[in-house]
Amino acid sequence: MLKSGSQQSAGRTTSLTLAAGPLRYLTLLLMLLGSALVLAADQRVLVMGRLSDDPGGTIGRLQPLLDYVVADLAEFGVERGQVIMARDANQLASYLRQEKVDWVGDTAAVALQLIDRAGAEPIAMVNKRGSKRYRTVLFARTDSDIDTIADLAGKTIAFQNTSSTSAYYLPAGMLLEAGLRPAILVSPLEKPAPGVVGYAFSRLEANSAAWVHKRVVDAAAVSDQDWNDAERIPTSFRDDLRVFAESPEVPRGIELIRSGLPAELREQILETLLNAHQDDEGRRALAAYFRTDQFTEPTSDDLEALYALRPWLRRVREEVE
Repeated sequence: MLKSGSQQSAGRTTSLTLAAGPLRYLTLLLMLLGSALVLAADQRVLVMGRLSDDPGGTIGRLQPLLDYVVADLAEFGVERGQVIMARDANQLASYLRQEKVDWVGDTAAVALQLIDRAGAEPIAMVNKRGSKRYRTVLFARTDSDIDTIADLAGKTIAFQNTSSTSAYYLPAGMLLEAGLRPAILVSPLEKPAPGVVGYAFSRLEANSAAWVHKRVVDAAAVSDQDWNDAERIPTSFRDDLRVFAESPEVPRGIELIRSGLPAELREQILETLLNAHQDDEGRRALAAYFRTDQFTEPTSDDLEALYALRPWLRRVREEVE
């Protein structure tokens, strides 16, 4: 048996024991969904959703912030917070439409899909490392003959996963914009057809760096913030790597609430998020939440940059997926 860790809510802890192997994700999903079905008729539980292929690890990142927000919602009758994991954006959009999820935080590409498919409302922008924007960087070995995106024809590239903005949607869009044809590989060791850019999913930034460093693939895509993070891209690898292309900047992360959430509850959630960086407990919750610095309200420029991704997202879905 594999332990997922503890799930904390409103002063009590529930231990979750997950079945090993493929049943692990399904077991956790059914347990969490079953306990959240009360939401459609009863707002005593605030439900937060997220895409993840590591439910146990992700819950530990979300729960401290969820508990912090719930502590400010007593006057609305909210007693505890619940986390639900989804396997993809379609499932998460369905939960939002059915009012089984109230609040979602994710990257720009996922946020756009939830806005378009479920009417989710963006209420706050994620700020990390002093910035609420980031970009994709494409990198290869320093001794590689890859100098531009066009040089990737007939070569291979590592993406992270199918929900990543900076390590899937943006770089796939960059390939299409350059007139290249991305095609998924059976394994990263497979060679693509002539003129095609073969891609495989590494799941982690460090894996992408290792694959390029060890010549498993020719190039990889990560965010500029991950590129400059020694925990994600070890210095021992990066010394042999170089960036050869960058994308436009896009929003780093967006917090959304479901359509139909009571206005007063929405405003209190937003106020708590915006002020979380001002006290010790809030800063601890933010740090757990994917190392967030603070939240800010979206400006017109932020929303314009978010919606500018729509053509890229649509093209990737139509021509790559």
